[in-house]
Amino acid sequence: MPEEQLKPMIGTKWVMKFGKMTDDRYIFYAGSPDMPPGMAICTTFKFGETSEFFDPMLNENVKLSYKNWSKDSCVSICECSLGQIEMDEKVCPEGLKVTQRLKGNEHTCFYERCVEVDGTYQMEKSENIDAWIKAAKFPCSIDGTYKFSVQRCGDLFSFVDYFPGQDPFPEKFTLDKEKETLFAGNKYRQIMTKVGPHKYLVRAKDLTNGITTEIEMQMTQDGAKSVWRVVEAGVTAKACFKRICDMSGTYKPVGHFGWEKMAPFMGISKEMCDKMVNDMAARWTIKDMGMYQCHSATGVMEIPEMIMKMDEECTMSLKGLPETTFVYSKMGNKLVGVEKSNNVPVKTVITHTGNYIIKEATICGTSCTAKSIYEKVC
Repeated sequence: MPEEQLKPMIGTKWVMKFGKMTDDRYIFYAGSPDMPPGMAICTTFKFGETSEFFDPMLNENVKLSYKNWSKDSCVSICECSLGQIEMDEKVCPEGLKVTQRLKGNEHTCFYERCVEVDGTYQMEKSENIDAWIKAAKFPCSIDGTYKFSVQRCGDLFSFVDYFPGQDPFPEKFTLDKEKETLFAGNKYRQIMTKVGPHKYLVRAKDLTNGITTEIEMQMTQDGAKSVWRVVEAGVTAKACFKRICDMSGTYKPVGHFGWEKMAPFMGISKEMCDKMVNDMAARWTIKDMGMYQCHSATGVMEIPEMIMKMDEECTMSLKGLPETTFVYSKMGNKLVGVEKSNNVPVKTVITHTGNYIIKEATICGTSCTAKSIYEKVC
């Protein structure tokens, strides 16, 4: 392919999908939102047979056959006007490595896997963290409740750390730019740099005691893997994080639908229901703590801080309302559960989209459904 045709592709993002259609036929798609729609490729093929399709990059029909195929690699032969091109493709956690061979010449290109960095990460397991804390003289404890959130905008990374028993600690890094941070009475000189595909290193020197630490973080589709080091002491720890849906925040109502039909079954008077659905000044606050959540609300339906544990039955009593028993489980970006008020079981799904929460309730065994939408305000 002429070099002038390849240059526009550098830095573009591509989506590649491979699927099974029948017992012996497969489908392959490759397209890029950064390229014109006509540059996408979609073809079907069968192992051991040659398929023919139009390649928009070469602007001609080509013939393709697969020689070898395994879980993480494949070898194929493409016949075109340039000659017979052998393509060796290898998949790795960081992306896809493609080596092309034509008439004794070899060319290798690398496709970096697109990983969404933004999100909240909960510590899932760790190794030797206590020894790292001691060697680093770190001023906070770290356990399975520790989590952090991150938002990326170009080279700017905005973090919020949630250490056990501490207020959330916000911090910003610009790649390859030094900064000083005051944390828990200690002053740190820090720098963050990229050391590989979706892999970052934060190096910090505690100016209070001279101890240098490094945290190397590999972001993945499902979470993050990290290695923590105390440079002078040679102490190393490891931690794995899972990407979680963090519902923490304060939300305001933007709409209530269908509650006037459901309220009588739940023992809520029409007067109280009208006050609740018209109370647009109400606020619902959620603190997400992994397997625990703390909920509180202000307005007509005032709820003092209530802590509930996932997968365990809880009871809530509010003034002017029947006692409610409920149990919830966390499934991705949803809380799913059953509430029982006035001896009426209600299936409830609370969906977190990022900036909104959608609460949908259905009386079990009926089509009676109500819905509320809340917008995050802070």
